[in-house]
Amino acid sequence: MSTADHAAATTRRTNGTLADLWGSARRRAVWIVASACAMAALGGLFAVRQVPTYRATVELLIDPQALQIVGRGLSRQDAPAQVDFANLESQSLILLSAKLLDAVIAQLDLADDPVLTRGSPAGADRAVVALEALRKRIVVKRVENSFNFQLTVAYPDARKAAEIANTIAAQFFEVGTRDRIAAVRRASEALLNQLGDLRGQLNRADVAVERYRTEKGLIASGDTGLLVSQQLKDLYTQITA
Repeated sequence: MSTADHAAATTRRTNGTLADLWGSARRRAVWIVASACAMAALGGLFAVRQVPTYRATVELLIDPQALQIVGRGLSRQDAPAQVDFANLESQSLILLSAKLLDAVIAQLDLADDPVLTRGSPAGADRAVVALEALRKRIVVKRVENSFNFQLTVAYPDARKAAEIANTIAAQFFEVGTRDRIAAVRRASEALLNQLGDLRGQLNRADVAVERYRTEKGLIASGDTGLLVSQQLKDLYTQITA
């Protein structure tokens, strides 16, 4: 076969293939259009049913120079000191603790929140369900090399997300204040008890000193001085006489 015949045959095969593809596409045009419409409908349905998520973030500054109990007294660590970073890192656990979040759930009535209690089993404690669901929507992280913590709450409603984040922050500082007040009260009671013990020891010491002075004649008698001195003077007078 010559070169011209080979090129013509190749052109006929190519044209035949394109014609076959075009004919196949025309025969299946209904199915192609139907598939495209079905995919578009599924995409639209997913977009409609997809619930938007808003994130509200608050920043918390943890004061490392908090009021501390030292021995049996109170001191304010105003001078720079070594920071207990283990205690600092534990603040993130406090922000997610049940003690703190239960107060937030009670204050905002989140036990009846449909977002947090969706899909809960029948008879389950709604407050417990809301607590676990709320924990999953909270992210706490410490800003590197600082005393700042960022608390982020994810929720379908932007205003509600901000309200939950602000309430958690307020409860965190309120719990910290109550704990410090309790620590100060315990230290004050310990100091008062110690003061009572010292007062009793002082009274017993005074009684012992007075008893000793009485027994040894060390009691003062007006302008003449100690009683034993007066007795010695009288004895010396008698000896001289």
